[in-house]
Amino acid sequence: MITTVLPIEVRVDALYNISQAARLLGVSRKTVYRMIEENRLKANLRKIDNRLVVTGQEIKKAITCVF
Repeated sequence: MITTVLPIEVRVDALYNISQAARLLGVSRKTVYRMIEENRLKANLRKIDNRLVVTGQEIKKAITCVF
């Protein structure tokens, strides 16, 4: 069976929550939190609801490091 890897569509100017970032990176949420803690992924705290968000640019950088 042949599987095709679809290109990942990440908008550089968008903000992604932890679950979305994990899905785009192909890892678990726990791994995303670990990457943030180890400074391999930069996250910002969204002021309106105090949740962590990751920019599309950071996800693109992490994709090149992960793969």
